[in-house]
Amino acid sequence: MQCHLVVHETSLPYIRKLVDFLRTAMTAEHGSLAFHVVAERVEDARIEAPAIVYVIGEQLPPFPRRAGIFHAYLNFSVVAPIGNPFAMSLGGAALIWRKRQMLKRKLASVDAVPDYYPAQTRALQRRLAIPVLGFLPCSSPPDRDPLPLEQREFDLCFVGGVSPRRQRVLDQARAVGLSLSPERGADLEVLSARSRLTLNVHMKASNHLEIPRIIGALSTHTP
Repeated sequence: MQCHLVVHETSLPYIRKLVDFLRTAMTAEHGSLAFHVVAERVEDARIEAPAIVYVIGEQLPPFPRRAGIFHAYLNFSVVAPIGNPFAMSLGGAALIWRKRQMLKRKLASVDAVPDYYPAQTRALQRRLAIPVLGFLPCSSPPDRDPLPLEQREFDLCFVGGVSPRRQRVLDQARAVGLSLSPERGADLEVLSARSRLTLNVHMKASNHLEIPRIIGALSTHTP
């Protein structure tokens, strides 16, 4: 049975090295793997049954269930409040709720949910009616030896959407004379490899870890 990995192009710049690792691991497990990057819908990959289809992309809309196709949605989002609720702002709680709704809309389409965050995985296993499996996000090794930190172009790497909370931190960094990488226009790992430090700031106050972004930075030998 053919195995496929479908990734939303919006998600890919943040996790490209992780996706490279998954492609290698899935090819070894299944014998072969077809890789697809889609702009709008899973259906754009035009996959024929029978097949196993792994899907990445929280903003992808739900897709129709088809006979002979097993869909597994890899969840990289925080969709369950974990830990001390007082360590989270109302905005942080609202963001988790919105991402939980995005996952909920996909559940009718999928047969299993591999989840990236061990504490959350255990919570989802108790709550969801379909199998929830844990996996650890890893990264493919760097393509070349990393630059020494003192030779890198930027002081700080930050990649992502800018919320008021993030903007305050970025403004403070610039105010003390630190140079920042572009926020968009290249993969996280590309800009991290050109920076002496990678900055990881939640969009809203939260007590969760951005594990994929942390691993992406460490893959480039960047603190």
